[in-house]
Order: sequence, then structure tokens, then C-alpha cells
Amino acid sequence: MICIVGEKCNEKVSQIPFHPRSQSCKRLKSIGMYWDSATNIEGMDIDRLRAHLERRYHKIVLVGGKAAAAFGFENVAPLSKPNCRYYVMPHPSGLNRWWNDKNNIAEAIRFLKEHELSER
Repeated sequence: MICIVGEKCNEKVSQIPFHPRSQSCKRLKSIGMYWDSATNIEGMDIDRLRAHLERRYHKIVLVGGKAAAAFGFENVAPLSKPNCRYYVMPHPSGLNRWWNDKNNIAEAIRFLKEHELSER
């Protein structure tokens, strides 16, 4: 089972993390990513959240620098696997220009396939 953990990037967007109609969700789905659940770090006790996620999920994908830093993975590469259970990806928000480069998108697709985070 896979869980995405991110940060809320827009007050106007629904409180549901990665709402199916959000641009972030659409972007991740467009590159073939799939997940079973999603949550955000806003107002969460990170130690309790980490314990809960590690009991329940085999793979935890941290999207964005704030989410990665909250879990202790600061200054890691945009597409990386800092340990056996955690993966780090750039936040899929439209505000993140990393996604504007086609080479980055191709690299993200390869990363998802390599780590079995993709349906493709």
C-alpha cells in the first residue's frame, strides 16, 4: 500500500488531501502514479503520523520539501529514496516550476516505474 504525504499549498482547494480534481492530483495521475491514501502535514504531530504511516503503508511518498524536511529528509534530491520505505518527489503543485521541464517529467516517470509507484 502506498500513501502520499504533502503540504497544503492552496487555501482555496478542498481540505481533502490531493482532491481528485486538484491540479496536484491530476499531475501525479498524468505521469502514471497511483496511491491508496493521501494526507498532509498541516497541524499534524509528525512523530505520531510517522508511526501510523509506518504501521499501515509499505511505501510513503513525501511530496515537496516541507513534507520531506518534516520527516527528517532535508536537502535530498527531488527524486530520491532516502531509506527503504520513504520516497521524495517534488510537490506537484502548479507553483512548482520543476514540472515545466519535459526532461524532469521523463525522469519522474522512470523513477515511478523503477520503484513500482506507477501503474504504467
